[in-house]
Amino acid sequence: MRVLLDKPMDLREFLTKFAHSLRNVRALYIVEPLLEKGKTIKFGVAGMSSGNAYHRLQEYAVTYGDRTKDNDCKGVLVHFVGITEYDRLVQPEKSQVYLLEKHLKTEYRSTTEPGRGTERVAKKYLPAILSTIRSKRFKDLQTPLRDTNREATKKYQKDRRAFIDSKAGPTTRTRKKQ
Repeated sequence: MRVLLDKPMDLREFLTKFAHSLRNVRALYIVEPLLEKGKTIKFGVAGMSSGNAYHRLQEYAVTYGDRTKDNDCKGVLVHFVGITEYDRLVQPEKSQVYLLEKHLKTEYRSTTEPGRGTERVAKKYLPAILSTIRSKRFKDLQTPLRDTNREATKKYQKDRRAFIDSKAGPTTRTRKKQ
């Protein structure tokens, strides 16, 4: 996993600076909505099916708004973003970022507040989470391609009897009339 960011940065500034790097990748991120008043962080994954992590992080900017001096509840801080190259042969649930997120959810499950998702933890656990991310080594697991028997495929491509009733002539289908 390549680390794009491991220190706090405003989300809007991060998206402007790293927009190109968030295309054709899967990402693990840690964000802190300022609405939480420094109590909670959220980790998650982006770009799992599409390879476009930018859109998921952009959703946070839309949901929580832009940071302003007048309103300290608006905006989002990004604490960490790690990316891996998107590979369509790697199923989302077998990708490095998914496996790491799953491990974090399991490890920090007991630290969540009642009624909150397992991906939301108290901010005091941020150093431990970053340490866990650096120490755990998961890898993308490619799905092996199916090895088809091409001779059998060729045989059925030429065999029209499976689709057309040969006794009735070449244009009549085998469906019964109702």
